[in-house]
Amino acid sequence: MSEAPDILHELLCREEGTKLQVYDDRNAHVLLSGDTLIGNPTIGTGRELAKHGISQAENDYLLGNDIMHVLEQGQAAFVWFGALDPVRQAVIGAMLFQLGLRGVLGFTHLLDAMAAQDYKAAAAAGLASKWNQEAPERAQREMLALQTGVIVRR
Repeated sequence: MSEAPDILHELLCREEGTKLQVYDDRNAHVLLSGDTLIGNPTIGTGRELAKHGISQAENDYLLGNDIMHVLEQGQAAFVWFGALDPVRQAVIGAMLFQLGLRGVLGFTHLLDAMAAQDYKAAAAAGLASKWNQEAPERAQREMLALQTGVIVRR
């Protein structure tokens, strides 16, 4: 077996460098929301996102990591989270994924109702939010699942 892949890996890591955030390959600056792009959006060791994107397997791997992160975050942030059934854990996880912990913490009425296991009131609080105005189809699907404990599959 050729040693070329190992040698190329070492060479590219040295020559390209590695950044674990999206960066501009022209100036190596990490890209933040609102930044002006000069070169190409790139990640890792020279992976030009506009040219190559990511594969389905890479997406699934990244999403799996994100799922574990939000479930761990829910467990750490809310004492009642571990006692939830899997569907309700998934709904809170989806909210954490979309809105972040800071965003979810703003749902005080929903969180209070969750702590009291009043899923009808929790769903009503979610539907009374700005989130429901901004993403109504998603909010309504997720709040129905939160209230009923059942995911409606399309």
